[in-house]
Formats: sequence, C-alpha cells, structure tokens
Amino acid sequence: MSEFSPKHYFRPETASEASQTLARYKDRSIVIGGGTVIYELAQRGLLSDVEALVDLTRLSLDQVKDGEKFLSIGANVSLSYLQESAALREGRLACIGDALKEIRPIQVKNLATVGGAVSSCIPFFDLPVALASVGANVELNGPHAVRSVPILEFQRDFLQPDLREGEFVSAVLIPRQMASRASAFSKFALTGDDWATVNCACSLEIAKGIIREARIVFGAIASKPLLAERCGAALINRRAEAAAIPKAIETLDGELGEPISDHRASSSYRKRVAKLLLQTTLERAFERGGG
Repeated sequence: MSEFSPKHYFRPETASEASQTLARYKDRSIVIGGGTVIYELAQRGLLSDVEALVDLTRLSLDQVKDGEKFLSIGANVSLSYLQESAALREGRLACIGDALKEIRPIQVKNLATVGGAVSSCIPFFDLPVALASVGANVELNGPHAVRSVPILEFQRDFLQPDLREGEFVSAVLIPRQMASRASAFSKFALTGDDWATVNCACSLEIAKGIIREARIVFGAIASKPLLAERCGAALINRRAEAAAIPKAIETLDGELGEPISDHRASSSYRKRVAKLLLQTTLERAFERGGG
C-alpha cells in the first residue's frame, strides 16, 4: 500500500489564498475538514500523491444561514452541528435530519463536515442522497468566481467531484421549500455503523392530499446518487396514501438498471432492498405531509 505522507499544511486566511494554494499544488493537494474521509482514503492507499493539506477553518465556513432564497450550510459545518439545526425540524427538510441520525458513530459525526461528505463523492454516503432529494446546489469558490452546481451534477462519479483548478466547496445551498412539501430518508446497512447497502430519500409536494411533485433519489445503487425520475412521475396526481406506492415500485425494475454488486450485496439483492426502502420512505413522507 502506498504511504500517505503530505509535506505541507496550509491554513489560509482568505478564500483567495485557499484557491491560490489549491491551484499551485493541483492534484497534489486536498482540502481537509474533519479528516474522516481523508483517513478512509489514506487507509486504502488512494492519497499517496498528496503533498499539501489545505485547512479552511479560518474562512468562517462553519455556519448555517437561513436566507430569503436558500438555506446555506457552510462546508465546515459538522454533521452533529447540522443535526441540531432548527431548520431541519420541519417536515420539508426532515429527510436531512433522518440521514444524519443514521450516521454513526457519534465520534465521526462530531468531526465529519458537510463539505467532506459532499466533495468526497462516495456513493454509499447518506447526506448527499438526502440533499439531492431537496434539490441542493453545491457552492464552489474558485480563483476567479463563485459558481453553484446541482449536487447530482457536482458528484460526477465515484471520487470525481466537478472541481476546477483552485476550486473548493464553500457551502451547500438548499432552495427554500414550500410549506406543502414533505420529505423522508431511509437506509439499510449490514451493521449500525456501516455505510449504506442501499439508501433512499424523497421530497414531495402534497396539495390537498394530492402529490403534485415527487423527487426520489437512491444511493449505493450506482457510482453516484441516482435520481429515479420515472418513479417520481408515477406518483404525480395520485393521493398521498399507500395505494400510490405499488405503481412507483413497479418502475424500479427498469429505472435502477443493474445496481452495483460488491461484498455488501449482490445487484439483485440491492434492487429488492431499494423497493422496500422506497415504500418505507414514502410512507414516512406521506405521514409528515398529512397523507
């Protein structure tokens, strides 16, 4: 196994300084937040080329701000801190709280950051799936501009974020959710503190008991979170009740394709679990939406 032995540790005072440092070292640099993902990757020999660690703790990216258009979650916000945020107590964003509750052990949650969970692009993680279901964007700070990218576009593939030279994740932006929305997240794992075998999140707009919009996302099915568009479409204009679920489940045979197969589960087993999780997730969202 190749050794992880960075030579430089930087704590920039400004976003510009951080971008310049990342641009200078290019693929030989990595941003460090809580360090939990770095530990996992280093253990697997995937960071042997890294020479510079860039610590963003001096950039004031550790706040949750509820704005007029977006809920802004700073990249350095810990998962434990986010879980305690009042903004997640409403049914509209409850899927994020559900996902955070599933992340164990608490020692990891106290250190791990939102930026790390998003930028690592590990398909078994829980938080990105919940964020994708509520249409979150990733804010990227670079040498020349700040840009915002939908999380499903930002996570291009396994360990492949859409980061240009000198860019780093500065925040996750969640669009203001309508009062009529309800969301939920469910997960199946082999042990209580394992990564997901399959996870699922949904965000629904429910008006007078009728589903007007549905966004369903699965994780650990492919090399990035999967937006199940046909599944969501099967729910539109149906009552938010148990009778609507079988039609949505039927779409999964074609929509999920051939899920990944590994030591946790076979492809066919993952597909069976996904169907069960979809039912659990929708039932929870229906309850929250008054269905």
